[in-house]
Amino acid sequence: MADLKVGRLAVYRLAAEKRIPVFKVGGAWRFSRSEIDQWIREV
Repeated sequence: MADLKVGRLAVYRLAAEKRIPVFKVGGAWRFSRSEIDQWIREV
């Protein structure tokens, strides 16, 4: 899996802005590895 090379807060900000594939489970952010990998390839 590719390293995003961004900080944790930046990832949470991207998730909150719906700019990165994410879903919530019980109030916790979850990231699908395959969706993140595809998102990286498309960016």
